[in-house]
Amino acid sequence: MSGAVALDHVGVVGHDLAALAAQYERVGFTLTPGALTGDGRIANRCAMLRQGYLELMALAPGGASATLARMLARHAGAHIIALAVEDTAATLARLRRAGIDCPGVEQSERAVDASDPGGARACFAHLPVPELLEARVNLILHLTPEVLWQERFLHHPNHAVALAEVVLAVPSPAESAARFSRLAGCPVVPDPAGRYALSLSHGAVRLLPADALGMAPLSAPAIIGVTLRTDDAGVAVTPAEWRGYSSRCGRRCRDDRGGFFRRGGVAVCLTWGRCNLHGDRFDMGLLDIVTTQRRAEKRSVFRRLFGPPRPETVDTSQSSECAAPFRPTI
Repeated sequence: MSGAVALDHVGVVGHDLAALAAQYERVGFTLTPGALTGDGRIANRCAMLRQGYLELMALAPGGASATLARMLARHAGAHIIALAVEDTAATLARLRRAGIDCPGVEQSERAVDASDPGGARACFAHLPVPELLEARVNLILHLTPEVLWQERFLHHPNHAVALAEVVLAVPSPAESAARFSRLAGCPVVPDPAGRYALSLSHGAVRLLPADALGMAPLSAPAIIGVTLRTDDAGVAVTPAEWRGYSSRCGRRCRDDRGGFFRRGGVAVCLTWGRCNLHGDRFDMGLLDIVTTQRRAEKRSVFRRLFGPPRPETVDTSQSSECAAPFRPTI
């Protein structure tokens, strides 16, 4: 199969990995040990889920990365979407037929724990492709999944179990949908909130205009949210446990309640906002850019994305409104 089959992970870029990891641990994620990637220039820790994961990353001490520097110049937060493929050779052939520049299949490996370089190593195959306007999109195949998806990493106090979807705000959803469809090798489908979604076997990428959210993100195009599936019907974490930090005052925003919503067993993380004390964007929230100012605003956005809250678990990635695939006309 030459097309993408799953939403593999979302990459979150921060200035300080220790601070970013501490924030995720405070809100109930179990993280993997610190590791080094990119020839030791980039440090990361991951929140491994039973389906997919979140990768937290920052420059390692003394490291340099033009890619991370460019991302951080826009904002700290989610910038990377990785799509899983099953057959790298078939995917490479498809990319070349589509006229997408890809030099070939590359393999890499890293220690799971940087403090134990002789220990278990995670191995990957990936296809380097040009960066899209909307985000850095990677095509990846895990060669040693058992090394990363260890049982000890999969139990989270907040009961997160799956990476369900990533939401982007884009100026022209049809053009973005065409780019994602071409790169992933999959058709897009109608999105319940309007415009398009790349619906995969596991997970989805939603491409929405800012007006579908009722408010503008800090910049567009941008990743503005993720949805995590939970296994506890939404009782483990209260909204008060999710808060943001102002980039100017460096303290908790007085009235903020964070961006972690639950609808049945679905946890929704809204990732943009401004400090209601100083007007600055947040730098230390769930995805390191966090949340709208007022709970009423966030409830409004939640309803626009998912409809009125209902007590039962709702699988939005399998909505009947997304049943008939099509390709957008540009």
